[in-house]
Amino acid sequence: MSKRPASRSPPLVPSFPLSQDSASFPSIAAAELEDPFIVGLGSSTQLTSMRPQTKKQKVESADDSDPASHGPPLQSDGTFAPKDILDHLTTKTIKKFDRRLALAVEDADTYAELEKELLSVHAAVVTAIETIPKLSQNAVEEKDFQHRLSDPGKQQEFFRLLKELERKEDFRELIVNDLFLKKPLNKFKPDRKVVIVDESPEQDQYDATTRSWATDFVDSEMATKALEDHIRRIPNQAAARYGPFCPIIQSSGMGKSRLLDEFAKNHFSIPINLRGPDSEGFPPPDANVREYLTYIDKDDPEYPKVSGVRMYAFLLALLSHATAVVKLLGGRDRMERIALFREYMAEGHKMKSVGGRRKLFYDEVLKEAAKFQKEAPLAGKGSPSKQEVPGDKTHLFEAALALRQALYSPIIIKKNAKLPAIPDIIITFDEAHELTKKFGAGSSLSNFTQLRRALRMLDEGSAYAFFLSTDSKISEFAPTQHRDNSNRVLKGTLVLDKPFSALGFDQLMTSRKIGAAFKTIEDITSMECIAHMGRPLWGSRYDHGSEEVKDQLLRFAQNKLICGGVLRSKDDLTESQMFALVSQRLPLDINSARYMTYWPAEIEEKAHKQVENHMRICLEVSQGHEYMLSFSASEPLLSEAASVLMRADDLGFDLPLVLQTVLSGYCISQGDRGELVVAAFFTWARDKVAAAKHGSAPSRGGCSPIFSVRELLSELFVSSMDHHCPPVARQEDVTKTYKDMFGSDGQTFMHFNHFIKALEINVVRQQYLLYYLSRGAGAFGARCQPGVDLVIPYLYKSGELETKNLGYILVQVKLYSTKVSPSAALFRNMDPFHLKLFDSKDPDAGAVPIIRIVFSLGGDEANFQQMSYDSAADAAYDHYFVNGHPRFTSFDYWCSGISGETLGPAAESSAQWVALARTACDRAIFSKTASAESMQRKTYPCGSTVLTHWREWVHNPPPPPEPEEQDSNSGAKRENGGGKRGTGNGKKGDGNGKKGTGNGKKGNPGASKGKQRAT
Repeated sequence: MSKRPASRSPPLVPSFPLSQDSASFPSIAAAELEDPFIVGLGSSTQLTSMRPQTKKQKVESADDSDPASHGPPLQSDGTFAPKDILDHLTTKTIKKFDRRLALAVEDADTYAELEKELLSVHAAVVTAIETIPKLSQNAVEEKDFQHRLSDPGKQQEFFRLLKELERKEDFRELIVNDLFLKKPLNKFKPDRKVVIVDESPEQDQYDATTRSWATDFVDSEMATKALEDHIRRIPNQAAARYGPFCPIIQSSGMGKSRLLDEFAKNHFSIPINLRGPDSEGFPPPDANVREYLTYIDKDDPEYPKVSGVRMYAFLLALLSHATAVVKLLGGRDRMERIALFREYMAEGHKMKSVGGRRKLFYDEVLKEAAKFQKEAPLAGKGSPSKQEVPGDKTHLFEAALALRQALYSPIIIKKNAKLPAIPDIIITFDEAHELTKKFGAGSSLSNFTQLRRALRMLDEGSAYAFFLSTDSKISEFAPTQHRDNSNRVLKGTLVLDKPFSALGFDQLMTSRKIGAAFKTIEDITSMECIAHMGRPLWGSRYDHGSEEVKDQLLRFAQNKLICGGVLRSKDDLTESQMFALVSQRLPLDINSARYMTYWPAEIEEKAHKQVENHMRICLEVSQGHEYMLSFSASEPLLSEAASVLMRADDLGFDLPLVLQTVLSGYCISQGDRGELVVAAFFTWARDKVAAAKHGSAPSRGGCSPIFSVRELLSELFVSSMDHHCPPVARQEDVTKTYKDMFGSDGQTFMHFNHFIKALEINVVRQQYLLYYLSRGAGAFGARCQPGVDLVIPYLYKSGELETKNLGYILVQVKLYSTKVSPSAALFRNMDPFHLKLFDSKDPDAGAVPIIRIVFSLGGDEANFQQMSYDSAADAAYDHYFVNGHPRFTSFDYWCSGISGETLGPAAESSAQWVALARTACDRAIFSKTASAESMQRKTYPCGSTVLTHWREWVHNPPPPPEPEEQDSNSGAKRENGGGKRGTGNGKKGDGNGKKGTGNGKKGNPGASKGKQRAT
């Protein structure tokens, strides 16, 4: 059987930009042109007969030159459909190209014959384009098409594109490929209501990306220290390690590649970028290495063995040639040699191409690898899945030792010398998902598995490899123990290193912190502030992009969040996109360990997909890779991007329906008391206000809108609150109405587009809630949070970020199954002084009015009413009174049931909200390694009182509470003139209670009536 020569490159993926990382306008998928010809161009089943026949299927009498025997099917009118012509000519061309490859013919006559086939394909594509009104005048002429493919290398790239489309069984994408169009397709964008594309000029995008790499890496010491700790060799564990490598798993834009570039400043690193030709990014790809490492010969049954030899030969050549270059570059000591090699590999990089030196470096490596490959025998017994990689381990050991010797020269390293705790040689494979394509149907092997085995031949401590990828399947790089293809890993004899994910967060806020650079509501809602919160992707583009790039940053975030594409209606949304949108607004935590017994593969895949494609943060992967902890971090820009999509009129986003879908499809509970449902109410109301202010699409440079408390609650509740007087009021506020205190412009200022779930009770306090507001967040109470479930802060009468201006909407949620009467004691437990939302030591505290609401979702009868009390002491702790009046003013409301008669969100879909409430998250677990824990905590701003959650982005973060101030879940003891006030273990009667008496003690009443024993 004739085989393809080993020097041939494998078929590649399409060269047109379809990736979400593409900086230019992506080629629009066929269906997006809304043309009957393209939309109905045919299914994969119709293409089956047009695909190249296998050798078993081939009919000996068939003649490729006879159009009657192999032509496209005739239509009823005796003509050929454009689509069938395209399929026929394209598959015919592919067959001829494959035949030339098999024969290894490289002469000019071969290319001339292939060019004729290409012109036939061009004619078929043009015929199809001319049937599309929007593109009919844009088809490229034959001579221009010939010029574009005049280079043989270009021809080969195009044939690889054809092969990829053949694999997809659909050639329709040729019609909208720029190769066949006079001008790029973005000049012919069809009209659409919701467009999720970054429309800023391509060169501006490139410049923003490349310039960001030239700036100093922020937080390098902490990040590199965490990475060092992660790979540090522990002698008593080294024997159990499968191999010296680990994946770096994190979502896009978190700084994986940049971290390893920074790591290379102090550790000798050999960078390899395997990014495919269908996507763009920086650093640019090493195309020659990618073609070598990703090549697969599916016609060779022995190829798994061949791949093992190729990987071994590549590593041997890589180490050998790196040694030669290090010696050539010189340098006085190891650190200088590390710096010189890093500069050598980075010099001359452009957005789409590596520098000349680096290309020559890998050209030489591949020449040496080809030589080593011929010398290595195809040794090994048994099936390919059970044998080791063929090759001599001694050669790899000696090559690594020679490179280490070149780095440390003139110090001599002996063969039996003690190995360092941190390996001297680092090899990084960026965009490593290109390696994971399986060798064939049913095979568990790939070039990645063979490379992994080759890496095992390197000694512990001499070298280490990192595998990075933005859009690969995490499970390919970090399979669970029971799915790994190594028997020793399956049995637990050897263990894989844990993936690394602790990259930090808010790094670009360190020089522009809240309270220093940003001090007002206008500051924190500006794009300058919002862009620098969260992952460095946003801020780096803002800092180094043109004005056009800055203006399009919100659109860019939308594109990243939903992983690219165009949405016209809710039917276009996938389940994973739905989850991505709502989880950026509401605290939906995937805990993939919870249901591993029931749906391990499904849950694992869904959790991984959110990190891979939808910007979700990976907190940690367990040692056995059995589960992954992830969450949507607080990123105001992403939350606003989600809001813009969710409130788009033409998208018709149905929040309760989407929540039902994601709650049933993921490992999530909506909360014991329906807090998530009420948080969704406020999110819905907020988006209504935002739509009224900003419309359903962002304006140029658009960011988060500022709105008032009155505007928010007017959308949330049907009834007017304007003429209500506060039932609990300071002496000077007794006669004021809701409209008096909240109705005028400039009285309240809100910045709120998502919720953050507190990880501990004490963080829901005044000094921390000011910074919740600065991130545009409401507080979602911690487990067993006393008195309150949700807190949404706002500023009163001033836009200055000061605690004295801070007010709150306090919410408690009850999910009773039966009707419950309004309870004054529930409001008493929401006393803002008792909850430390106001400082009782400050004589001016309490001047800002607040709003307290209890939602009783289980009530069958819809009711919204203002609370009234016999005495203000029924709803406020009397020891905070002054001159017989409470120290705070509060408007209190009881909302029972879910109905469009009372709630704005329920007006359109009351039944869905009720079903959602009747349906039916865990605290994040941080690493035990100090450096990794610190980096992980940074990804959860506002999580707890630990300073690491704050100091990256807050100028003067609040100090943690003193031990005696920290409440338990049931409350803290407090002195009051010699008596003690307990929280009250009242006996439950009908859910009501009175104040306890006796011995100077008072019980904290459970409600306004009933009997209670004081503690």
